[in-house]
This record gives sequence, structure tokens and C-alpha cells, in this order.
Amino acid sequence: MKRIAIIIYGDLSDRKGYMNASLGMAKALSASPDLEVEVFCLTAFDTLPASLARKVLGMPPAPRLGEDSASFEGMKVRILWYPFSLTDNLLYYKLHLSMAITDYLIGMYTDIFKDFDLLSCQSLIPGMLGLRVKRRHGVPFIVTWHGSDIHSHPWKIAACMRLTRKVMAGADKNIFVSRQLLDKSEEILRGPEKSIVYLGVDREVFRRYGDAQRAKLRREKGVEGKKVTAFVGNLVPVKNAGLLPELFATIQKRRPSPLCFWVIGDGKLRGEVEAGMKAEGLECRFWGNQAAGAMPDLYNCIDLVVMPSKNEGFGLVPVEALACGANVVASKVGGMKEVLREEDLVPEGADFIVRFAERAVSYLNKPRPESPLLDFSLEEAAAQERKIILETAK
Repeated sequence: MKRIAIIIYGDLSDRKGYMNASLGMAKALSASPDLEVEVFCLTAFDTLPASLARKVLGMPPAPRLGEDSASFEGMKVRILWYPFSLTDNLLYYKLHLSMAITDYLIGMYTDIFKDFDLLSCQSLIPGMLGLRVKRRHGVPFIVTWHGSDIHSHPWKIAACMRLTRKVMAGADKNIFVSRQLLDKSEEILRGPEKSIVYLGVDREVFRRYGDAQRAKLRREKGVEGKKVTAFVGNLVPVKNAGLLPELFATIQKRRPSPLCFWVIGDGKLRGEVEAGMKAEGLECRFWGNQAAGAMPDLYNCIDLVVMPSKNEGFGLVPVEALACGANVVASKVGGMKEVLREEDLVPEGADFIVRFAERAVSYLNKPRPESPLLDFSLEEAAAQERKIILETAK
């Protein structure tokens, strides 16, 4: 029996794609008879001065210090709190310098992990802690890289590039959720200790419901007799969320029959997107962030999911949507090319919105939900990761 620590970071009360994927994998791995899995979440909390400074600078608030543990689908997650460093934030995000204070603060937890057989670190900040534990106690660690931590952040922030290279070099194994991410990582650091483990979904949860149940859900959601086109994801620049009003309006013009639009997710562009929808006169419901357990019901009401992203590490949303019977149209970027068929993808370039809308309308007129290119099941993903863990653990 190997004792494994899975370390994530973020706010457990505001779970999104990265965190849901990491927690889902942890839950699947905990069912392995030869693994004893414990889950930890590094969470920055606001001190009073930091909270006041955030207000003055117009920054979003961080969580306030709270409970020491939380639950995810019956699985205990221990929260490792550390104070938010305004100095680090300014040095790192504004001046692109070090994150030394954060590195020191999370390092206070190093001794907690001395008796584990392996640490599974989800992205950069957990990887920084994993590196400290390995250096002090000799515990091996692996890092799973999810998307922006490879294809975006290192190329925008010099300190992030240095940290990413250091963590990647120190890890006993680096796991990437798509071939595209692994290939991109070679521009950061070339090395043999790399593997691909595609994310997966629980096929018993994400599935197409029967027609009667789908019709009942549509009535409850107020979309009976309408075609629902939805965006699912963070309302941030890398997801190209700013063009949603124009894209939805272009779809509406090309298919004037009853349509409604949904936006499921949140982010710093939400106000801009809401104002754009209003200006276009579109019927659009903003759902905000939704718990993972709520998504199968919503997907079963959706006819088409649009993903006009500028980049994607891996397309878990299209896998979920297709499993529930929705169609998907996406940008031909990043890991999307490993999930969807060529006809589902729209290349970047001139008249992108028009070409994207035309593809979307063709799927609304002739629905043809299809499986992704591979069988992205959570069970298969957990089996691959378990194999890597057992090969790497001390």
C-alpha cells in the first residue's frame, strides 16, 4: 500500500475546470486498493491589510481564513492556508520577478509530507511545494500540467518561466493532459520524464438522458421548443469570451427560429459580456459558476456548445458535452485537435466569427452528436495515472 498525497491549489468554494478535474482524479485514484490517497489544497487567505489593499487596487478578494478541511463528494480535502502576499503579487504579476515569499510560505508545510511515498502535485504552486519536500525529505513527486501553466503563463511572466523550468526539472515525472501541452513543454525544458494522461469523465454521470427526462428538464429550465446554444467556461481573454455577444448575434441572424443562449461560468469579462448581450438584444441567461454535479442536467438541455478559445490545454468541456448528447464547435487550437473531429473545428483567421457561426448553425439545423476521437473515461485516466504513481513512488 503506497501513501500518496495529491496537492492542488485554489479556493475550494469556487471550483472550476482545473480544480474539478484534479479532485475528480483524486476521487478515482482513492478507489485503488493499493493506494492510500490523501488530498490537500493550498489556499491563500487575505490578511486585513491585504484585503484593504485589494479594495484600493480593484483586485478581486481572496478567501478569508476558515475551516481546515472541506468535502468533495464524500472525500475529505485538507486545506493548507497561507497568507496572501501583496508584495509577491506586485513583484510577480506586475514586474514579472520572483514569487519568493509565496515559496517560503507554502514551504512551512514541508514536514507534513515527509512520510508519504509520493506527492502528486497539480500545476506549478503545488509543484513548488513538492520540490521543497523532495529536497528536504527525499520524497519523489510528479507534476500534472493542465493548460495555461504551460501554454500561457511562462511566456508572459519571466519568473514563471524560471519557476516552471525548475519544478519540471526537479520532478520525477511530468504529466501533461494533451500531446499539444507536452510538445509545448519541450520549448521550456527538454527531457525524457514526460507522459500524457488525458483527462476523463465519469461515464455514469456524464451521459445522455432518456427523451422523457430531457423534455422534463427543458420545461423546467424554460427552453422547451427552443434551440439552446451555450458557452461553458471561464469568462477570460484566453477563452475569447469577449467575442461571445457578436458570435451569438451572428448565429441568431443566420438562424432566426426560436433560439436562446446560455453562458455557464464566470470571470473578469462577465460585465463586458453581459453588456454586449444586452446591446445585441439577445435572450441570454447567465448561470455563473456551477457545481460539477449540476452540469449533466444542463448539458442535457443544450443543443450546441461553442468554444471559440484562443488556446486550450485539453478540451474536457467538449468531452462532457458530447457524452450528454450536445454538439460542439470549437476553435482549432491546442488540445481541441486531440478531442474533436476536423469538421467540428474552426481555424483562426479572417472572418473567424462568420465561419464559426456558419458551422454552429449547420449543427443546429442538423444535430449530429458524435463521440470524441478517443474514449476519454475517468476510469482509464485513473488507471494510467495509477501506473505512473506505482512506478515512481519510493
